Amino acid sequence: MQGIFYDGPHRIMNVGSGTGRGVNEVVADIERVLGHGTLSKSYQPDRPAGVPSNVLDIALITREMKWQPRISWTDGLADTIEWMKNAIRISD
Repeated sequence: MQGIFYDGPHRIMNVGSGTGRGVNEVVADIERVLGHGTLSKSYQPDRPAGVPSNVLDIALITREMKWQPRISWTDGLADTIEWMKNAIRISD
C-alpha cells in the first residue's frame, strides 16, 4: 500500500524476487505445485531478438520504499495458481 503514497523521483520500479529462473525451472516448479506430473512442452528455436536471461533488479524499490518480497517464489506461485483456479473455476 505504501506505493500509493510514494512521492519520490522514480515512477517505474521492478517488483520481483531479485532471483533469476530459467523457463525450465519455472515449468518444473509449476508442475510440482500442480502435482499433476509432467506438463506437455514444445521447444522452438531461439528467436533472433530473444532475451537469453532477464532478472528483475529490485535494488531501486528496496532503497526507495524499503520493499522486500515477503513470501517465497513457490508459495507465491501456489497462491497464484489457487487464485487462477478460483477465478476461472478449474477443478483439480
